[in-house]
Amino acid sequence: MDVDVDGNGLPYPRPLTAADWPSLRRIDDAVREIASAAPGTRFDLAGLAGGAGAMLAARLQERIGRPVLVVTVGAGQVRRWADDLAHFDPGRRTEGGGPGAVVTFAEREPDPYSEIVPDRSLVHERVRGLSRLAAEAGPVRFVVAAAEAFLRRVAPPDALRARCVRLRVGAEASRDDAVRLLVEGGYHPVRAVDVPGTFAVRGGLLDVFPPGADFPYRIEWTADVPESIRLFDPADQRSIAPGGCDEAWIHPITELVRGEAERRSARDRLRELCDARGLPTVRAREWVELVESGAPFPGIETLLPAFHARLASLDDYLPDGAVVFVDNSPAAADVWRRERESIERAYAAVRDRPVFEPSAISLSPVEAAAVCGRRVHLLSFPPGAAAVKRPRGWAESGASPLRFGASDNEDLSLGLRRARRDRSGASPLGPLARFVADGLDSGLRVVLASPTPGGCERLAALLRGHGLVAADGGRRTADARRGRYEIEEGPLARGFRLPADGLAYVAEEEVFGARARRPRGRPASAGPDLRDLAAGDHVVHVEYGIGRYDGLVRRVVDGVEIDLMHIAYRGTDRLLLPVYHANQVAKYVGKAEPQLDRLGSGRFRAARERAGEAAQGLADELLRAHAERAARPGRAVAPADDAFEAFVAEFRFEETPDQARAIEGVIEGLEREAPLDHLVCGDVGFGKTEVAMRAAFRAVRSGRQVAVLAPTTILAQQHLATFRERFRNFPARIEPLFRFQTAAEQSGVVRGLKTGEVDVAIGTHRLLSADVHFKDLGLIVIDEEHR
Repeated sequence: MDVDVDGNGLPYPRPLTAADWPSLRRIDDAVREIASAAPGTRFDLAGLAGGAGAMLAARLQERIGRPVLVVTVGAGQVRRWADDLAHFDPGRRTEGGGPGAVVTFAEREPDPYSEIVPDRSLVHERVRGLSRLAAEAGPVRFVVAAAEAFLRRVAPPDALRARCVRLRVGAEASRDDAVRLLVEGGYHPVRAVDVPGTFAVRGGLLDVFPPGADFPYRIEWTADVPESIRLFDPADQRSIAPGGCDEAWIHPITELVRGEAERRSARDRLRELCDARGLPTVRAREWVELVESGAPFPGIETLLPAFHARLASLDDYLPDGAVVFVDNSPAAADVWRRERESIERAYAAVRDRPVFEPSAISLSPVEAAAVCGRRVHLLSFPPGAAAVKRPRGWAESGASPLRFGASDNEDLSLGLRRARRDRSGASPLGPLARFVADGLDSGLRVVLASPTPGGCERLAALLRGHGLVAADGGRRTADARRGRYEIEEGPLARGFRLPADGLAYVAEEEVFGARARRPRGRPASAGPDLRDLAAGDHVVHVEYGIGRYDGLVRRVVDGVEIDLMHIAYRGTDRLLLPVYHANQVAKYVGKAEPQLDRLGSGRFRAARERAGEAAQGLADELLRAHAERAARPGRAVAPADDAFEAFVAEFRFEETPDQARAIEGVIEGLEREAPLDHLVCGDVGFGKTEVAMRAAFRAVRSGRQVAVLAPTTILAQQHLATFRERFRNFPARIEPLFRFQTAAEQSGVVRGLKTGEVDVAIGTHRLLSADVHFKDLGLIVIDEEHR
């Protein structure tokens, strides 16, 4: 793309012509020019589509040895930039890192004056990132911030750095000092640590769970020296790593740190603020007491300026020599303007409580531009960018824009989606194979990227079927042999083509679609989610049997305030169970009003034994039935092809180990020449439907029909929507058959089943009616509520 200048002095692209090709810049040439520039120099960048900007930023960081701050628009772009930078991170292969080198700051609450409690996980993520930058914890090479987040002022680096706790085995460190810093940093003391943001002290032991960590730390002291640091599972409080850790780094969890200086500042400034806003003395005292209590309350985030003499910007966390890269700078400037106007409107609407003016909690657009302007700053302009109001103070660039001519892979993604819907039998990966072959014929270095080793192997296997062989057998390599493409393992989110650099990248999610990210952290315990329990619900304790849950009560035990589950049993029997033992309780499922057990009686134990005997009898019956079924012949499904691999790859989540085993078991059963009889068990939301849909896909690709039987019309409608969404890119006709349809609609589906035009029928017991005939029924999926 080329660049002109609009009436406001903002560059905007126009289509490239043949005359432009000699003027296109190579990434490495541009990096050398940018790295040698003086602070305050601005570069306008054009034609960095897809992940090309991340490649430039990564190579620039490697050359200057300082972090690169990327400001972009929207949480989705923050995620994509983080993935792309992690992929091209120069330390990824040498340090085995990648994501750890990237700190992200997603969008913040749009109204900083609202009294809505912010999402704790987002707060913890933001403070963790700020703390890593302030304490220089780990090799942070990139910072990616949404434009809204960049505009907000934050706690000064010194305040967070002072509350970071770093403990090493054998290095002197006072336990009391560590506990004091945890309290000042927002951690809550509990009797037993089970959730992030809490700590517990027992003799010479300190348990603490920093947000973002997979497991909490257990630190054992001898005098003032940490003797051991271990990780433990909060579900059973047992250590999980016998070897232990060499050190623990624990960051604060709030910007509202509460050291003596911060508490004194908060008291004084809050009184001044109440006086300035004309609030009564009684109201002022109430607010001061709320802040003094240390407990979070709705709206406390607005009072951040009261705790610190001066707030900082995100730029203050970066060392000298860092570079600022503003992605889609016209859009970022527009977001800054709209965000500041929104903040000012919200401030004007607040009358009855103390709040600081917008300038105290947010940069203005002019200030944001000035902050960027103090450093070497790169402004990128997307193709077709419309003219927007430019923030005053943004320096004009006298130099010509750097033009790269990169293009994204949207045309490839579109071609792949069309191919998957094609009913002619053509390969759904034909467009990818042609893209790779054409790129190699043009002399480009073609690289495919997948975040997992399994994804790399899958891409290599699929393209091998099209006569394309990856360099080094499909494993990551630095240089491909002539005529062979490369595969890199990494989280690249956006591919691109850079003609001047002779390079083309394709990301796996451009081929199969984006995958949802499962949260990191420890597996959930077997206990119930207390949010799913309401007072009056019946529960079953593993030892004491059926009781009635009467809510939570709070008690002080050994000087620590803890929450207890109050469970009522027959008569006056009561059980107070600490919430960290909630895994001993399950929600009762059965008849509406069960009889409560009595604590200490043998009734529940006897009932459990009888249930075990009944289960044994049922197991014997199932074994006999299974043996009879196994003796009968069956028809195997056709072998897996490219279409099935593409269908698998489009699953938006990473399979859990149990789900992967269930899928493997079902597919193996379908591929045997014996009748399939498979039971898939799992709680709601654990992916049973995906197991069924993969089986259905294999059956349909084999020319067979599928019937999905659901117990209710509502559930059948849900299955219908799920199947149609999952099969949307593949040629399969999926139709419902239940009572919400008209007689004509039902007749049409019945006719389609008989002729074979309908591939998958989803319905209630209507599917079992005498008038329903399948041309070639190959698979029946029965919902779990049927017997």
